[in-house]
Amino acid sequence: MMNDVTSAYVVNIVGFAGAALLLRALAARTGDWLSFAHVFSFVWTVNLLVAQLALNGRLRPEVPTLIVLFGAWWMFLAGAWWTTRTWTVSAQPTQGIEKVNGIAVLVALVALQVIAFTFEVGRQQLSVAALLGNLWRTGVELRLDDVYSVGEYPFTFSIWRWDHVLYIPLAMYLHANRLISAKSVAAILGLAVVMAFGRYTRAPVLQVAVISLVCWLALYRPRARTKWIVAGAVTAVVLAAFVVSQLNLTAAYTNDEASVESVFAYIGGSPLAYQALLRGDVPHDVAGLYSLDALNYVLFKLSVVQQYGGVIRPYVDAALGTNIYTFLDAYTMDGGIAGALFGAFLTGGVVAFVFNRARTRPTYGNLTFYAYLTYCCAMAVANNEFIRTGVFINAGLAWLIGRLIHARPLTARRSVPLVQDQATS
Repeated sequence: MMNDVTSAYVVNIVGFAGAALLLRALAARTGDWLSFAHVFSFVWTVNLLVAQLALNGRLRPEVPTLIVLFGAWWMFLAGAWWTTRTWTVSAQPTQGIEKVNGIAVLVALVALQVIAFTFEVGRQQLSVAALLGNLWRTGVELRLDDVYSVGEYPFTFSIWRWDHVLYIPLAMYLHANRLISAKSVAAILGLAVVMAFGRYTRAPVLQVAVISLVCWLALYRPRARTKWIVAGAVTAVVLAAFVVSQLNLTAAYTNDEASVESVFAYIGGSPLAYQALLRGDVPHDVAGLYSLDALNYVLFKLSVVQQYGGVIRPYVDAALGTNIYTFLDAYTMDGGIAGALFGAFLTGGVVAFVFNRARTRPTYGNLTFYAYLTYCCAMAVANNEFIRTGVFINAGLAWLIGRLIHARPLTARRSVPLVQDQATS
């Protein structure tokens, strides 16, 4: 019988090899070597490697847990492959853009986020000038005071605080159709970055980075070398910002030298935390409801239900005090290992379906929804963004905005297909 070390080696070799083959098969169908599946696979790979190699194995999960994690990765890619094969449709003519409508909606979205951001800052007895004057230090202090998680905001403001997920694709879409200037896009992206850093949490920064990258790849179809250089640079900047901010937070918490343990707890702690969930060491009282978080949230707000599982999980001390369990947590709590594998398969299939729609009918709404789901893929090692209310709200708003800005048939000159030709991929 193989020992644990040998078994882990075998599981890793088979697991990574199987994922590579599935990625190759998926890319052969789509002609795209930098899609949502690759974003998901990159973060999943980093997570598994850090969990097993960092801190002398303190975060290393057991072999059965590794098998489930690799199996879920395979199922996600298999669902994407199956859906791509089954649902790919012939390209349809898309619609053009009404310039006045497009610019008006863009201005309105940016203004709404500025208003919501100003309101949010004001609730902390700050002025926008005071926050921006020392953004880094003030942001750390506010994060330490936990103002982000305990703040209450009007529902409409809670929507517009995140609406860079809508106006970044719109700005780039308008520019790709020669309706606004590159300087306007740069200014809008700069504003989005500043407001993201002023949100006291790092998810908005990742959103801005991923959505901007996805839209750039989709609309401008860069050469293979260029897209890999830019994708690598964006990844490096985001990772550096996360590591530096986490080290600063740790130093502020402990009043001592910053510890790398807190960084690894975020990047590689979720597999060990997920193992605690598999063992039944993580309490969950509401059975069969966690995967329906978006529906439960709405019913809770309408007072139809009095309680539901929610998205906040307890901390696991064995994983260096983290409460992130990968996107498999809700599926596992609802259906065990079978639920995790089926949930991963279904998730990959749904994202691939949206990818197919954006690829074959590249409207603003399809592109925006695909970009947002790619961000959810980047968060898959931490939590399940796919089942949250924001996915459905943003899908609905993207569809509505698309109805407002698309009007007439699009000429061939203005067509902006999402997937590059295989020759340039």
